[in-house]
Amino acid sequence: MKNKEELTQINIDNLISIWITAGKRFGAHNKTPNFDYCLIENSQWPNKLWTNKSLNTETIGFIKQQLTTMPSLQVWNIYNKPDDDIFKSNGFRVKSEQTAMNLKLSETFETEDNLEIILVTNSSQSKLWSNIFTSSFGYSISADTVSKTNKNINYYIAYSNNKAIGTVLLHKTGNTIGVHSLGIAPENRRQGFANRIMKLTINKAINEGYRDMTLQASDKGLGLYLKLGFKKLFLIKNYIL
Repeated sequence: MKNKEELTQINIDNLISIWITAGKRFGAHNKTPNFDYCLIENSQWPNKLWTNKSLNTETIGFIKQQLTTMPSLQVWNIYNKPDDDIFKSNGFRVKSEQTAMNLKLSETFETEDNLEIILVTNSSQSKLWSNIFTSSFGYSISADTVSKTNKNINYYIAYSNNKAIGTVLLHKTGNTIGVHSLGIAPENRRQGFANRIMKLTINKAINEGYRDMTLQASDKGLGLYLKLGFKKLFLIKNYIL
């Protein structure tokens, strides 16, 4: 059984892999000695800058220079000495927080026959996925981004009784499956769809032989994932200038 340190690393590796995979497809992944970043023009995702190292004044200076063209900076709060003070003293503020979580895949759930997730494989599906995602999250992953990356990143549209009601993105790294972008269109909320999609996704992962499932939960979704058996690992803070 993996320890917390190992589970933390596979969570980080899965998330970074998505950004790098999408960024490379557009020639937009850049690596420096201090941090990596992806910046795709005319897109809001995966425009991120991240580091897995503890920060110092010099690194923060480089990051501030880069953020003149970057919308956000992804930081993991997993170090012995918190990085909050160095960010605050350099004019950063926390935009959002997420809890990184892990589920050891073992037991399947009962699911309903009228719910399914369909893999995106063509341009019309890419546009539909993008539209539902935008209405669900309030920012955009463009249809062009979906179309150009869906050979390496698995985008799914969730259907209930043949009606498109949500999105989910699954990304594979080794024996780990990462769940991302689980969104329900506003008109379909408060009907238990997020819970049902997660159960369907967990069953799919188990049937395909994956051992671990990772995700990053907002405060709003934390309770759902805890009830499904996910365990908290660490806090992710998203900083902006």
